[in-house]
Amino acid sequence: MPDRDALPRVPPAPLQALFPDVRTARTAIETLLQGGFLSEQLGLLRADDSVLSAANDISVYRATGLDRSQSAMDQARGDDPHALEERERELAMLREHAVIVTVAPEEGQEANAREMLLSMGGRMLRSDGRLEEAA
Repeated sequence: MPDRDALPRVPPAPLQALFPDVRTARTAIETLLQGGFLSEQLGLLRADDSVLSAANDISVYRATGLDRSQSAMDQARGDDPHALEERERELAMLREHAVIVTVAPEEGQEANAREMLLSMGGRMLRSDGRLEEAA
């Protein structure tokens, strides 16, 4: 086996963007396909594709008392009842209509994929699931 001077390249992490509805997400996927991405690089996940469980049910979160958690992540929500009501409304809308588009870019495609997702109305998600601008 020949010696290697360079380490093998690791592909960039997949990009994830949140779209408000299926129609917008499908348009983004069609645009990515026309932009040179392969169908194997793209994925689509609708909110109703996930299984509701205690791990992702907001009522369980409240019932266990974790809605009054003092963790740094939960502190960021604030105690303003109007802000909490707005957040609850946004979560309800996302549970019904949101779609996540994923792109597994090859080397050199990451910036192009990000720009295309944003230009089509996507909101980029971090690897921990939070929106980039909210993090």
